[in-house]
Amino acid sequence: MAARRVSFLPPFMPSITWGPRLRAAIVHLVLSLLVAAAAAWLVFRIWYPAPYQVLAGGQGLFLLVVAVDVVLGPLLTLAVFNPAKGRRRLGGDLAVIGLVQAVALAYGLHTCFVARPVVLAFEGDRFRVVAAVEVLADELPKAAPPFRNLSIHGPELVGVRRATDAERYDAIMLATQGFDTGQRPTFWVDYAQFRPQAAAVARPLEAVLAQCPARRDQILGAVRAAGLQEGTARALPLISRESDWSVLVDPTGRVAGFLPCDVFSVPRPEAVRVR
Repeated sequence: MAARRVSFLPPFMPSITWGPRLRAAIVHLVLSLLVAAAAAWLVFRIWYPAPYQVLAGGQGLFLLVVAVDVVLGPLLTLAVFNPAKGRRRLGGDLAVIGLVQAVALAYGLHTCFVARPVVLAFEGDRFRVVAAVEVLADELPKAAPPFRNLSIHGPELVGVRRATDAERYDAIMLATQGFDTGQRPTFWVDYAQFRPQAAAVARPLEAVLAQCPARRDQILGAVRAAGLQEGTARALPLISRESDWSVLVDPTGRVAGFLPCDVFSVPRPEAVRVR
């Protein structure tokens, strides 16, 4: 008499068929990667143009969201896919997985959108990268016409005027709530009028190289890429999510690029009055 085969699976649990599961999970992974590539184009080409994916933290935020989304879907498919369930039940399971994945991706993209950089603001002796979520939105209708709508294709370059005597108290109170003048649209003006001031308070490249000797090659490469000469390039401190950077300007104060070096501790030229 042939030995009877013993199954340790409960009678209601179908046997595991790994071949179809793996094929379905691989197909799901490929589709997820294609969707992630399209999302990456939107985030890094439109909302966070280089180098703001680093300066504004978009790179880390996007990779975290997409990594979870790309891994989540195929793993769930691997867990639930079984042709023995029947087309209707299996289709329902896959539809639920797709819905969960779409919601997760939409939430992640929304997070990237509200955290996108909208302004590069010159605040008298430094620059600040301002994200959309950091802007005092109530002031947008009262801002100058060019600044009433937040950018969706990278930050706009603005200068930040000083508060008048009548505005000073409100400016102090709002600053204690996390809204400096650089984050308030009613204080944004055309940066062109601040270019001489930016050039005057900028640190010379020689002092920047002394501050960051280990990054000398990167700094000089950035200067050359910006079309500047080593003897005339200057840098200004930058406040951003990634603190180890500065703004590169030419002798006229024109913003030419960014340097991978923190220059806050580099003394600015003497006898310069910041208005």
